Amino acid sequence: MGAATSKTGPGFTAWWLGPLLVWLALVLPAHPDKFNLQSLLVLPLELPLVILAIVLLPGGFNKAFRLLLVAFLLLLVLLRLADVGSYIAFDRRFSPLVEWHLLGDGWNLASSSVGRGQAALAVVVLALIVASIVWLLSVSLKALSHLLDPYRRRLTNASLALLVCIGAVLIAEHLMEQDWPVSGGVPTEARWRVQNMYASIQDQTEFVRALAEDPVLDVTAPAFTAIAERDVLILFVESYGRSFIDLEPMRSTALPRLAQSDAELADAGLSRRSGWVESPIRGGRSWLAHATFMSGLLVDNQARFDRLISSERVSLNRLFARAGWHTAGLMPAIKLAWPEGAWYGFDTTLDSRTLGYEGEPFGWVTMPDQYTLHALQQLRERTDKPLMAEVALISSHVPWTPIANIVPWDAIDDGRVFDGSQRDEPPIVWKDRAGVQVLYNRSLDYSLQVTTEYAARYADNALIIVIGDHQPASIIDGWGKTADVPIHIISNDEALLSRLPEASFSNGMVPDSELESVPMQDIRLFLSRIFEVP
Repeated sequence: MGAATSKTGPGFTAWWLGPLLVWLALVLPAHPDKFNLQSLLVLPLELPLVILAIVLLPGGFNKAFRLLLVAFLLLLVLLRLADVGSYIAFDRRFSPLVEWHLLGDGWNLASSSVGRGQAALAVVVLALIVASIVWLLSVSLKALSHLLDPYRRRLTNASLALLVCIGAVLIAEHLMEQDWPVSGGVPTEARWRVQNMYASIQDQTEFVRALAEDPVLDVTAPAFTAIAERDVLILFVESYGRSFIDLEPMRSTALPRLAQSDAELADAGLSRRSGWVESPIRGGRSWLAHATFMSGLLVDNQARFDRLISSERVSLNRLFARAGWHTAGLMPAIKLAWPEGAWYGFDTTLDSRTLGYEGEPFGWVTMPDQYTLHALQQLRERTDKPLMAEVALISSHVPWTPIANIVPWDAIDDGRVFDGSQRDEPPIVWKDRAGVQVLYNRSLDYSLQVTTEYAARYADNALIIVIGDHQPASIIDGWGKTADVPIHIISNDEALLSRLPEASFSNGMVPDSELESVPMQDIRLFLSRIFEVP
């Protein structure tokens, strides 16, 4: 009698809610462009298997299975949501072994963009939602396991019939090469994720081998004799990707801006060459692009970066330091201690606390690019030796608002002119893709304009390299686009730029669309050889 009274009738919770939540977890897409009716209306083979196990397994085995199932489905959902976020931001699947740090980076960006209170509230609400779903799933599955015998038999028969039907359709789908609304891919996905973790470990082994080889120093240390006594300024422009030049509506902003830049630089007596560089990343994680450029190695994940900065690999700026340059890193986005900077080996490192900026921040952006370039010029003027500087220009960083106004260069001083009045602060609505694209266009147009003005005003005898770090997030240019970024090399010496290969560089500020793209990790070797006098 006691056993019979512990069973339930066919209530809503037992019959529908548990299987419904399991089905939703099993069909949840792992890619943002799969959120459509066709992708969701699918019958997974695993659903009847789960129902049969819950209905048929006895006592302690049933409880253990339900606990494991809830934990597995929670992990599956979190990984798939992480995949969705990673695709939106970086156009790649989430790799848990090497990318857990992105949680902290996401928090820093969100708290800087909308405020710590609102960001914390969003995290709490999300955690409560997840906890509520887990509780509902646990309760509903427990109720399902306690069905009265008549209903248990009916559900068992229905699940067996569904299992046979789905299995038959999957076999026919394979034989006839059709795509019908059934699936059985969870084991395949689990196997892929395990293999991906193993591949990440193998990747580290290969990277360690690559660190031991250096095609630059294995020959002879470069002296950069062709650019002796010149300042070498490497200006990384945030989110400056090929899509800005190639795709509408960005192209309508980019081409007039680059044409204007070309004319201004020509009027200043400066020669220009432009090309394409293949970035190791898309959508974010700029530090990986900087590390790739400076190390001459592909650094496309955090594990490689962590390994690099603990190695004895000689950075590009250390090569310049050995050849007689004073080296500097201007990093306005860095707000905290930066132990990773030790690997770069800058003689001078200036961050958001030491660049001397006394103005107001621009949301996540600590200071406008015009001030950063002004600080660069001040450093050039007080440095006795030729300067090699790596500069991060961040005004075009997501969320692309507020946007700074350009002020007279002579009025910048310590930046107090940027007191909150020299800005445009349009709101950003992420579901409005066209509106976000407009703000991206405006912020990048600003960055390129102040970079042009700086070069035309202060280039003198310097070699200036302007390069994008990565393509913008997918809300700007969609998914699966090229990883190429523009590169512009500017100098008052036409003969110096004639050293650049025609296959990879064209005249002017707009790269020819047919040029060969240069992998970013090849630039270190490229610069070490192209600017040597035979």
